[in-house]
Amino acid sequence: MKLHKTRKSVEQINEANTALDSISASVNQIMDMNTQIAAATEQMSSTVNEIDRNMANISDAADNNAERSDRLSDTGCELSKHTQDLQEAIGSFQV
Repeated sequence: MKLHKTRKSVEQINEANTALDSISASVNQIMDMNTQIAAATEQMSSTVNEIDRNMANISDAADNNAERSDRLSDTGCELSKHTQDLQEAIGSFQV
């Protein structure tokens, strides 16, 4: 009877070891997935930061272009005024 109980105990220990090995393998797999997720998150964060910098650069460029466009418009208005003044001056001369 003792031998039977001993064998039964050995079987249960072996089953427990197998279950623990399976649990350990699953935990290792989860840890690997967590590492991959962390790396992907870091890469996404870096990409988002780069996009943010690029958007800021684009915004700055758009602001500069708007400022230059305003100056160009002002210059065009001045040239138009000068042209009108010159035409009036030339019109006062008679041939």
